[in-house]
Amino acid sequence: MKWSMQREHIVTAFLNQNHATIRSLYAVLNKHGQRTPLGSIYRTMRVLCAMGFAQFRNFGDEALYDNIWAKGEHDHLICTHCGRIVEFDNPAIERLREKVLVANGFSVTTRNFELYGICAACRAAVVPSLSNNQSAGGLTLVNHNVKPAKEGRMPHSRR
Repeated sequence: MKWSMQREHIVTAFLNQNHATIRSLYAVLNKHGQRTPLGSIYRTMRVLCAMGFAQFRNFGDEALYDNIWAKGEHDHLICTHCGRIVEFDNPAIERLREKVLVANGFSVTTRNFELYGICAACRAAVVPSLSNNQSAGGLTLVNHNVKPAKEGRMPHSRR
């Protein structure tokens, strides 16, 4: 990768965000009259993905880039109502994933485990009786918010 001050600014902006979008990076990079073209941001993010520092994710209506270099591999719960993202890591899931890989003779080149549903806050807002406080069951959870999917459209549509 050819290194430049512009690329350094892009990487720094990416490292300072959770689930960065091209739009959020562009806003941060161009906030003080600087000029960072969208093409440069897209190219830099592709390189970071190819090098294993970032991972492309598609939550909701906007593509996101996850900083897996700093956070390590992890999985996601995504609220289809408000767009909230909860990151989690569970050793039992990791052990099961490894057993499945070995049993089928696979080696991982990339991974993606996403569970879509409605978070407790949204359930409480819609139907208060559904908002039961369940424990995390040994999971390490980190909350992030992203732009919710457009109403009536499932955010997880892969063809």
